Amino acid sequence: MVNQKKSNVSALKRLKTRLKNSGIIGQNVSSKKKSFDKKELRKKTKEKLNNLKNEANPFEIKFTKQKHDIMGRKIKGIQGKPGQARSKAEQTRKKTLLVEYEKRNKNNSFVDRRFGENDPTLSLEDKMMERFIREKQKKSNHGDFNLEDEQLTHLGQALGDHLGDEIVHSDDESENGQIDQLTVHQDHFGGFNEDEENTGEKKSKAEIMKEVIAKSKFYKYERQKEKEENEEIKNEVDAEIDDIRKLINQSLMEKKENETEKIEIKKSETDNQYNNFLKSIANDRRARPTDRLKSEEELAIEAKEKLERAERDRQRRMQGIDSDEEEDIDSKNRPAQADDLDDGLEYNYDEEETMPLTYKDGVLINQNLSFSKKRKLKDDDDEEISDEDVDEIDDENDDENDDENDDENDDENENDDEDEDNNDILDEEITNENIDNEEDYEEINENNEELNIKKTKKEYTEQDENIKKEIEKRRKERSEHAKNELGYVFSIPETHTKFLELIKDKNIDDQMTIIKRIRILYNDKIHPQNKDKLTYFFGIILSHLNYITLKTEISFNEINRYTRCIISFAFQFIEYFNDYAKNKLIQIEKKIKRKLSVNGKDIINLNDLVFLQLLTVIYSTSDYSHPIITPALLIMENYLSQAIINSEKDIIKGLYLCNIMFMTQKRSKRYIPEAMNFLLKTILMITPDSYVSKITKSNLLNSNIIINNRTFNLTGNNWKKIELEPIKLSQIFSNDNTKNESVKYNNELKISILGLCIELLDKYSNLYLDIGCIKEIFSGVESLISDLEKMPVSNKLKELMKNFKSNLNSYIQGENVKRKSLQWQKRKPIPIKSIVPVFEENYSVDKHYDKNRERAEHNKLKAQVQKEKKGALRELRKDNMFLARKRLQEIKEKDKEYKEKIKGIYGLLGNEQGEQNRLDRERKRRKH
Repeated sequence: MVNQKKSNVSALKRLKTRLKNSGIIGQNVSSKKKSFDKKELRKKTKEKLNNLKNEANPFEIKFTKQKHDIMGRKIKGIQGKPGQARSKAEQTRKKTLLVEYEKRNKNNSFVDRRFGENDPTLSLEDKMMERFIREKQKKSNHGDFNLEDEQLTHLGQALGDHLGDEIVHSDDESENGQIDQLTVHQDHFGGFNEDEENTGEKKSKAEIMKEVIAKSKFYKYERQKEKEENEEIKNEVDAEIDDIRKLINQSLMEKKENETEKIEIKKSETDNQYNNFLKSIANDRRARPTDRLKSEEELAIEAKEKLERAERDRQRRMQGIDSDEEEDIDSKNRPAQADDLDDGLEYNYDEEETMPLTYKDGVLINQNLSFSKKRKLKDDDDEEISDEDVDEIDDENDDENDDENDDENDDENENDDEDEDNNDILDEEITNENIDNEEDYEEINENNEELNIKKTKKEYTEQDENIKKEIEKRRKERSEHAKNELGYVFSIPETHTKFLELIKDKNIDDQMTIIKRIRILYNDKIHPQNKDKLTYFFGIILSHLNYITLKTEISFNEINRYTRCIISFAFQFIEYFNDYAKNKLIQIEKKIKRKLSVNGKDIINLNDLVFLQLLTVIYSTSDYSHPIITPALLIMENYLSQAIINSEKDIIKGLYLCNIMFMTQKRSKRYIPEAMNFLLKTILMITPDSYVSKITKSNLLNSNIIINNRTFNLTGNNWKKIELEPIKLSQIFSNDNTKNESVKYNNELKISILGLCIELLDKYSNLYLDIGCIKEIFSGVESLISDLEKMPVSNKLKELMKNFKSNLNSYIQGENVKRKSLQWQKRKPIPIKSIVPVFEENYSVDKHYDKNRERAEHNKLKAQVQKEKKGALRELRKDNMFLARKRLQEIKEKDKEYKEKIKGIYGLLGNEQGEQNRLDRERKRRKH
């Protein structure tokens, strides 16, 4: 490529020079040229300008610079004209893409379907010839089924029927040179009426019309008759169509019956599930259609108001005053009086033998008649504080932390279900009083009805005094009952001591009711400050759990009820419980380290065990790393590995922790060696040395657990009479709290410990079945169980050992089947072929030297596809840009038309307003 020298001449000067050289501009044209026609001169000038445009413009030429210039090498695409290519592509899109875009919503486009119109290879003569041939073929196809030739007819008669019938007269026969009447009648005016009867009589117009009418009626009757016959045939076919279809489809239905039976068997199972689901939905309690769904704040306020209303009624009953419900009953069932009007009253027509109010000699005769006030129908009259209201409030508070505790939802639901059994206290206490009041009034009315109507006035006054005494007596009984009744409104205790005073002499059900009513009264949905109050109350409940776990007399029912309450609190105030749990775990860790360094006694107590189990219920135990559960697991593992076992009590605590750790690993299935070590060590400590072989003991013995010189072996030689019973934790941990060291553990407890160890080992073996190393974990356990089976123990314990051993054997055999041992390669390895490289003398980078023809063709086609794909994507992008420009242009034109239209409307309105103002001014001027 030759380098072009840069010139200092500007582009404008170069353009002027080119125009001057071409003769377009320059000196004045001579007189000879002026004589030419101006049109020809203008035409030549236009041609010269077009030639100049077609010449290459250096500003429109694009050069691609090569890194290395190679002589004799031609490369495409070095020089290009992007401007011309762009304008050419724009014109092409205007002819194709723009036309399709403008016709996108038009359905009436003309499509030329003539033969050969879209075939550019055919000439015009060939097209016309092919069209003519096809037209003839199309006409001839209609006559394929016509067996006779078509006949020319006139008035329904063939034209050939009359050939030869007429008499031909020559011109010489006519005497006077005129045509006779017969020739004129037959030849000139058609004739063709020889078949008609020549009666010689001429028909009148009326007769001709009658014949025409008769023929039309006859033809109409024939058509009607034919139509009715067709309808009858159609009806018969329609009536028999079902039978025809059955005969046709009978064979098909028999084939499909077997297939449908199989499908129905599969569908029946899903249909049963669907029907059961529909029944459960139908049995669900439905809300009233007219009631709107209340918000959380409204439900909380409503529950609080119900408790306050119930407390006011209780206070009134304690003072001997009727409650609001009792006043309604009194006003409803009061006896009628002489000055009563009909306003607000209604007769009790439901009672038998009612009669109007009657007096005789100033004395009321029918005293059994009573009036009742018309009650307003309110939904609030039938409402009570139910368990659902309390559970809804608890669930609303718990739902705020559902996203953070997805794994614990199952445990939470189980705890909530257990709490529902004890949630009926509140309803019963509120509704029972109303029932008692109604029964009192019913008894009084029954006594009143038994009185004789004919008694004297004195007897009626004595009866009224008895009734008043009876009412007063019952009010005193109700007031005493109300004093002993559990209150409905409580304030949050400031300390744990005041909380103990609040629940003093209350059973566990009443204690849970008090806590639940406090949560309703101080719901955080009612007021934001209630959240801090309930959080403080939550701390008191946690302190109370520590208190009841450290008492001398332990009630596990009480502990379980308070743990459920704490779980509900924890999901509502999870942040507070997180801080509490961290501090508690730090305290337990410090206590373990301190006691291990001193004497190793009472390292962990029931309070710590309950708290650790509580954490596994509230938090997720399947996480790889958890800020609460992970430290808790480390503390439990630390105890199992380093605790000094001084008594059977310490063994039971360790087994309790092993059970907790098993529950935590149900999902994650992580291996815990500390738990396995502790269980095997416990079995070796309880089993006498004579029943365990030295090989088994050497294989299983581990020095992780320190054992004092104290022995824990079973005493005696025969333990068949000792039955396997569950361990009573209440006695053990009560003794733990009293610090009583004189407790003697007998063989019954040791047998129970042995059975519990074997049961936990069976659970762990099932847990570790899928982790792939069960054979290594339980390698020496099988021989240990075989030694234990020789012990003279009860049949129940032997059966437990036998089942565990069979399960373990099946697990290990299954693991052996899964594993494949390493083997030598069955054949010698094939050496890699060494080929001398082939050198090309005239090698070129632009060529491919693949000898495999199929692979070369495939690579070539692949490269071509990739190239075409890039080009297609590039063209699609340009098409989208073109359409976007056209859309924008249309929008601008529409906006311009809209603005002009609005401008014209405003101008017209302005003119009208101006005219109106002018008329108003003239009108005012005339008035003055």
